Amino acid sequence: MVFILSLLINTNGNKRLFQAETKLKIDVKSTVASPLVNGYRNKAIVAFNQKYEYGLYEEHSQDIIPYKHCLLHEDIMDEILQYIQSYLRKYRVSIYDRKRHKGLLRHILIRRGVKTDQTMVVLVCNENMWRGSKQFCNQLVKKFPSIKTIVLNVNTRRTPIVLGNEDKVLYGKGFIVDELCGLKFKISPQSFYQINHDQCVNLYTKALSLLNIKGNETAIDAYCGIGTIGMILSQNVKQVIGVESNKDAIKDAKNNARMNQLSNIQFVCDDATGFMKKLAKEKHKVDVVIMDPPRSGSTKQFMDSVKILNPKGGSQRHNQCQHHWLWPLNHIEYNFRSVSRNALYQWNNSGCFCFCFSCIFINIFTIFFYFGSINRIIKHSFCF
Repeated sequence: MVFILSLLINTNGNKRLFQAETKLKIDVKSTVASPLVNGYRNKAIVAFNQKYEYGLYEEHSQDIIPYKHCLLHEDIMDEILQYIQSYLRKYRVSIYDRKRHKGLLRHILIRRGVKTDQTMVVLVCNENMWRGSKQFCNQLVKKFPSIKTIVLNVNTRRTPIVLGNEDKVLYGKGFIVDELCGLKFKISPQSFYQINHDQCVNLYTKALSLLNIKGNETAIDAYCGIGTIGMILSQNVKQVIGVESNKDAIKDAKNNARMNQLSNIQFVCDDATGFMKKLAKEKHKVDVVIMDPPRSGSTKQFMDSVKILNPKGGSQRHNQCQHHWLWPLNHIEYNFRSVSRNALYQWNNSGCFCFCFSCIFINIFTIFFYFGSINRIIKHSFCF
């Protein structure tokens, strides 16, 4: 009942918020429910207190709220955490104290490949060495055979940010592999990967279905991360160019393309706005633009560049007095205000064109009032 109520609130509330924020008439579709309400998270991050209790930080506090079982992720994650907890107690491993900046273990991160049943364990530490790590890894892997890699992440900074910049592989290859929409993806400790696998399939499938592609298009995948969206799209278009500013993500994206033997996709390490401005200046031919920006949203310069590039993917219709084309920009977003800002900016700067906005909300985090959205911006041009 709570889940159904959250979907209704999401749908109705999002309609009101969108119209209040933009003053535009926007076609907001019904929220798409997650296939799973419980056990959907493929990633867990916990901290420990000095009593070796693990849990989450209380809001605006350095206190841990302990728990034994979390409904949101798979049971195996709690089983691994409980085993690690007993190991830490037995060998009296020092726990990081945020106030004194002392102690070894800061966090435990667990990632799961849902389709492949592969597990990664990341030990986030205040030092670059875990004494007795070989014994620890052997025991943990023996107990949980699905664990394919164990990584020591070094974070010596005074910061609430979980991961540091240095990763040391203690066991395995330093990554796991998962399957998404028929393709395989390597996931490292630092990789962005959707935490709700099944709903991510729904999100990407729906987003790409709205493009109405024919097969001969050149597509831009902006803010591409490790290349998930672009690689899935590459199976149905002529060429895809992915752009991402994170060097590690681009490295993963290139490896993923090679692993899936995809030759019609290339990845560029660059700022998305700067890259789009260069394409617009050089008047490159672009048919489709799909973007998945950070929560802070994209930029006005990015949107201006898309307008200059004038992607003409989608349908085209002709008759004696009218030329009509659809200009598709699929915008996958998790920050409501950045969606509204981009929609309103396109409307205010459309000139003689008319824009139609369609928004589909995807319930990524089930009972929480938090969602991903697919926002289709279509430009209609009429010449009489």
